[in-house]
Amino acid sequence: MEQSRGWADVGRSLWEDGSVAPGAWRTLVDVNAGYLRISSLAALAAATGYAAPDEAAGRCALLLEAAADTWNRAYFLALRSDAPAGTMPGVTCR
Repeated sequence: MEQSRGWADVGRSLWEDGSVAPGAWRTLVDVNAGYLRISSLAALAAATGYAAPDEAAGRCALLLEAAADTWNRAYFLALRSDAPAGTMPGVTCR
């Protein structure tokens, strides 16, 4: 995929170019819906943490955002990867 294309264009091309098999659409929609729920909860927790002020809600927001950011990066790296189908990523801690 081209680096210069925006992420919306990349996402659109996955659907329009047939890169996503029709049988996987439901799974893809479910995964993305889950991501949107987590993002919404993180925003609500951040707003609560700031407005209340509620330290526990603020911490919750930071954890949710960190998890969502990690997932988001892995998701887009996988979309751009040229690894063979079925390849499982590995994590090495040093």
